[in-house]
Amino acid sequence: MANSSRSIDLSVKILSMGMCLYTILYFTKFLNLIGIEPNYTAHRAIFLAFLLLLIFVLFPARRGTKREKVPWYDIIFMALALGACLYPVFFFDLYTSHGIALEMTIVEKVFGFAVIILILEGARRVIGLPITVIGLFFAIYPLCCQYFPGVLHGRGYSLDRVTATMYLHSEGILGTAVGIAATVIIAFIILSQIFIRSGAGDAFNSIAIKLTGRTVGGAAKSSIVASGLVGMIMGSGVANVATTGPYTIPLMKRQGYRPEVAGAVECVASNGGHFMPPVMGATVFIMAEFTGIPYGQICVYAAIPAILYYVCLFFQVDLTARRDRMIPDKTISIPSTTNVLKQSLPFIPPLLVLIWLLIVLGFSIPFSVSVTILTLLLFTQFRKKTRFSGRDWVYLGVDVGKVMCQVGIACAIANVIMASVFLTGIGQRIAVIAIQLASGNSMILLLITALGCYILGMGSGAIVLYITVALLIIPALIKIGIILIAAHLFAYMMACTAFITPPVALNCFVAAPIAGASVMRVGWESMKLGIIIYIIPFVFCYRPELLTIGSPTQVIIGILIVTAAAFVLAAALVGYLFRRLNWMVRGILGLVATALFIPNWQFNIAGAVVGVALILWLAISRQRALIPQVEK
Repeated sequence: MANSSRSIDLSVKILSMGMCLYTILYFTKFLNLIGIEPNYTAHRAIFLAFLLLLIFVLFPARRGTKREKVPWYDIIFMALALGACLYPVFFFDLYTSHGIALEMTIVEKVFGFAVIILILEGARRVIGLPITVIGLFFAIYPLCCQYFPGVLHGRGYSLDRVTATMYLHSEGILGTAVGIAATVIIAFIILSQIFIRSGAGDAFNSIAIKLTGRTVGGAAKSSIVASGLVGMIMGSGVANVATTGPYTIPLMKRQGYRPEVAGAVECVASNGGHFMPPVMGATVFIMAEFTGIPYGQICVYAAIPAILYYVCLFFQVDLTARRDRMIPDKTISIPSTTNVLKQSLPFIPPLLVLIWLLIVLGFSIPFSVSVTILTLLLFTQFRKKTRFSGRDWVYLGVDVGKVMCQVGIACAIANVIMASVFLTGIGQRIAVIAIQLASGNSMILLLITALGCYILGMGSGAIVLYITVALLIIPALIKIGIILIAAHLFAYMMACTAFITPPVALNCFVAAPIAGASVMRVGWESMKLGIIIYIIPFVFCYRPELLTIGSPTQVIIGILIVTAAAFVLAAALVGYLFRRLNWMVRGILGLVATALFIPNWQFNIAGAVVGVALILWLAISRQRALIPQVEK
């Protein structure tokens, strides 16, 4: 049994390292130098082969059980996966000549049908049943759409036609999403894992503690800063919680935050990594492909909403600490400036190089990431703690492989959905119906989209959710007048709400055991602390200046108004501003925040006047309450 377990570990290491080495050689163009030039279809097929083999070695059929050996049926699955994925590699000319032809050979029919089933089964093992159900629906929908009523009704297609489209067509399983996973996403995941394994997480924690450690509510503020910095390079909320949570959550509890609040702060802070430049989440790379907008420009568009997200969270934890009279923790060890600089020096220059190449100069993602990796490796060689050994590289490859199993299989399911929508044309019909349901009202359509994102997000994850909404609903948003990038960022940020919104709330499932609190309590607190993520996507659809679209004056005014609204909203939610607030004052502050968020100058002016008057009254009343104490 021990030998079987060791063979599985060895297989995982070989497949993970093989996947990493192959993709690095591909996107650095090194394969071209030695005379091997795989076309894009062959590259995607090779990547998918690595992915499926790794999944069926690493993940057992029954989730939660410990894998001690690879059963016979998984060996058959691996053989089918290898054959189905290598067929396009060795028979590329034949593969491309088929297109969506009805005629398929027996081998193609077997491989095509098998690879679809293997992708669905892989998704079930790695992510869960809900995403498999969604993928299965879209896989069989073209076969029986003639039996559906209303908008879902279609002409119906034969099994050969559906299999050929999904297996042989450029919009099928080897389409856009898998292509992005096989180049861009894995490149960023390799980069982020090198950062984390080099000690970037510890360095960013030191920076956070140095900046906020001994302020009011310093533990929570340190969590926000640390998780924000780690999220910038990791782009995954769940992984971020697992990385920084074991340190920050106990620190917050020690300072006086309730367990569920401590867990929620970490969940919300980590969730911002999905849309915080320069890395953001894997979904953004697909967004760049869908919109035709360069990735660096999308980072610019997303920067202000991401910063406002953290600013609102910062307001809430600060006001909570003042309300509960938490004193700064004098026992916490604050690192010296010299030590912080020494610890963070290997990581700051590579981050600046990435931002400069990708966003400022606009170089391609593979080139920018390759140079950043080389820069990071160069700087990490100067300290023994950050220097990589041979064993570190092996475990780095395994970590990348495990992350890619989740991201890659989600992209494969997304391609199944894209192929189904491409074949049936259901996206255009749903867009028309959505506009009719909303009666041409953009706000109603946005609300319908947000509700759909929440429902789908409970089981599909950000990638599948975004692609589904991008194909079915976003065309309607654009038709009704929402700016292209605003519509796509709206869908993406709404997809990210699933990570902190019960009943799924994956971030909360990771944070709750660390905090020693109920998952649901952490989830509800996360919704309150992260409330801005439910609001700001609606706001920037009507205030494009928050996406830096407009004159500098418009952008500055827009930022100031929304920041003020976020502050007032935080005070209303926490129930504190200079002193504890009763429900009437909190209600008025809530109305003021609403008036400031609404993209209408009359509402903004009215909200500003009432808000300033109320804040001045609270400040003066607080000062008067303090005068007798001073005289005594």
